Amino acid sequence: MKYTARFILTAVLGLGLALTGSGQATAKKGRSAPESDDEMRQRVVANERAGLDALKDGNVGLFASLLAEDAVLVDDHGAATKAQVVKNVANFRLLDYAMGDVKFVRLADTAGMIIYTLKERGTSHGHEFTATAYVSTVCALRSGKWQSVYSQETLARVAPPSAPALAPAPNPATGLTISPPAPD
Repeated sequence: MKYTARFILTAVLGLGLALTGSGQATAKKGRSAPESDDEMRQRVVANERAGLDALKDGNVGLFASLLAEDAVLVDDHGAATKAQVVKNVANFRLLDYAMGDVKFVRLADTAGMIIYTLKERGTSHGHEFTATAYVSTVCALRSGKWQSVYSQETLARVAPPSAPALAPAPNPATGLTISPPAPD
């Protein structure tokens, strides 16, 4: 678990450093001043919503256009390329979704990352599902277009059903009633 977290952190930081270099090159070429954090956040969130809406509408072409050619997407099946993901979403349709608790991190003048909770309901290969996932997506401005270059989706753990409350019971050896320990 620690190895996975370190790997992900290293990958995101490395990507940020790589994008920072390209962002500095863009600024040196005399292009317009970088967007404010709020403007960039809005663009990155809009790009993510456009991808989710495309999955809801069954528009695989639009979904694919929002991903960079070298994009890497990670889920519980591992890492996948853009081509692999586009092939897999042909049999996938979102029926409804909600993005919550959205956080934003600027990585460079032309790249930002959002982290959010996704509640989704849909169909995959003919089977309905509902899920809650934690999502991180890195978007970068490439050739004048915002595209996702990295995304990771981690399914939220489902809380186990609550155990029935334990009533105080007499200890058979002593006959004394002992209350169970308070839950954490």
